[in-house]
Amino acid sequence: MFSHCTLSFFTLSLTLSLSVQCLDFSVTVYLLHLLFSVMYGGLPHSLAWWITNIVSLIVTVVVGEFLCMRSELAAIPVAGEAKA
Repeated sequence: MFSHCTLSFFTLSLTLSLSVQCLDFSVTVYLLHLLFSVMYGGLPHSLAWWITNIVSLIVTVVVGEFLCMRSELAAIPVAGEAKA
């Protein structure tokens, strides 16, 4: 779970320009994962599978939005500004 979350939120922070898009993108990825899981082996009946994916989705959204907000709030250098 940790490696998938790490890959997901770093991908979010690199590909998305706005933190508002993180929730939409994350939910879409996890819904596609559910769709492919259902196509491959049927609807998962394990409670552990559902809990793991829901927790992974929450972690991905929260950390992805945090990383996107950090890049949004970064200082934009002005061309005429003196360097300190």
